[in-house]
Amino acid sequence: MDSYRLRTRRSLLDEGFTAAEIRRMRATGALAPVRRGTYADPADERLEMPEARHTLLVHATVPLLAKGSVVSHASAAVLHGLRLWAVRLDRVHVTRDATSGGRTSRRFHLHTARLREDEVVESDGVAVTSLARTAVDLARTLPYEQAVVAVDSAFDLRRAHTPDRVPLARGVGGGDQQSLRVARRAGGPADRTVRGRRGGECGGVAQPDRARGGGSSPAGPPVRDPGSRAGRRRAGRLRLV
Repeated sequence: MDSYRLRTRRSLLDEGFTAAEIRRMRATGALAPVRRGTYADPADERLEMPEARHTLLVHATVPLLAKGSVVSHASAAVLHGLRLWAVRLDRVHVTRDATSGGRTSRRFHLHTARLREDEVVESDGVAVTSLARTAVDLARTLPYEQAVVAVDSAFDLRRAHTPDRVPLARGVGGGDQQSLRVARRAGGPADRTVRGRRGGECGGVAQPDRARGGGSSPAGPPVRDPGSRAGRRRAGRLRLV
C-alpha cells in the first residue's frame, strides 16, 4: 500500500499521532478518507479521477480481505484498464471460489462463483480475475449498454496483444442470453453509437448511473438492440465460435 501513498489509522498511531489528532486532521481536511481507517493526501490528483480513486479504494481494501479473495467485475476492469461507462465505482468487487455467501455493503460487494486457476492473474501484487473472465462477468452483470462498452474495450485490449479474438469471444458468447447479445455487439467493426459513448460524451470517465443509485447518467443516442433486423445482420458478420 505504501506505493499508493495510503496511510492507515494504525500506521498514523505508530508514527506517534494520537486518536484525537487523527480526528482533527480528518475534520480539517489534512487527511482524505479513501475508506474507513485508510487515508490519502488530499492533494493527490487521483482522488479527482473515478478510475484512479477506485484503484486506491481497491488497494486500501485488499489487505482486509479473507484469503482466496480475488478482485473482480468492475474493480478488475479498472485494474485491467478497461473503459467503463455509467458504472458505479463506489464498491470494491471481489469474488471467492464458493457457491454461496455473497453479500454487499456500502464499500464492498462479495460475489461467489467457481474460479479456475487460469482465470486468476496478478496485477500490481493483487489477485484479479483474468481479462477474459472479467469480460464474462461484466457481460453477465452489467446493463446491456454498459456491458457492450466494457466488453468492446476488452476486445480492443486483447487485440492489441493478440490478434486472435476468438478465445475471448468464445468465453463471453458462451454465457447466458445477455452475454451472447453483448458478445455479438462488442468487438466488431467500429460502431458510431457505442464508440461515441465510449469516448465522446463521457470522455472515458466511468460516470455514475442514476438508475442504479449512483447519481446522474449522461444521455446519449440509443444503442440498437441486436435482436432488431439491423442488429441480426451485424451479428451475422461477427464470427463467434
